[in-house]
Formats: sequence, C-alpha cells, structure tokens
Amino acid sequence: MDADPHKYITFRRDELFDLLAQFGMKGDLTAMEIDDAVVIRRQDIFAAPALFAYAHSIAIAAKVAENTMLHDQLIRVSDYLHQQAELAGEEGHKFPDV
Repeated sequence: MDADPHKYITFRRDELFDLLAQFGMKGDLTAMEIDDAVVIRRQDIFAAPALFAYAHSIAIAAKVAENTMLHDQLIRVSDYLHQQAELAGEEGHKFPDV
C-alpha cells in the first residue's frame, strides 16, 4: 500500500468559508475538523530538514521493528516523507508564519 497523497485536503480556513458562502453553504464544520494535525508547507525554509529528520526517525524505528508488516509500513512512510523532504529542499524559500 503506497502513501495516498489525496488522503487529506488542506485549505486556508477563510478561503474555504468564502468558497462555501459563494454556494450558499453555511454551517459549523468544527465537528469535521482534525484537531491533531500539523501542516508543514514544502515552501517553508525549515521544512526539508524537519521532514528529513522525521523520515530518518521512522527509518530507525523500522530498522529495529521485529514485525515484518510493521517494518514494511514504516519504510513506506519513511520513503514518502523522504520524498517530500527532497521536494521541500527544492521548493523551500519562505520563512514560516502562523
């Protein structure tokens, strides 16, 4: 099973609400929010090193995993994050904001 880049979708909150309002849709979306997620944009100048560190940490966990299925799953995650880190290295040029 490969990483699914379409598993989540990310919008700026105000832009999403503006778009929904254009279609006459209003309502409370807080019940659908994922409140334990963090977004790291590849354009962030610190994204590449952060993603490389995360990928390598997961690779280390995979190396010591005794369960083959867990090992394989961790390697896939590590590879995906490593790929994202490489892209961030090419794209990263902005300081982060909140």
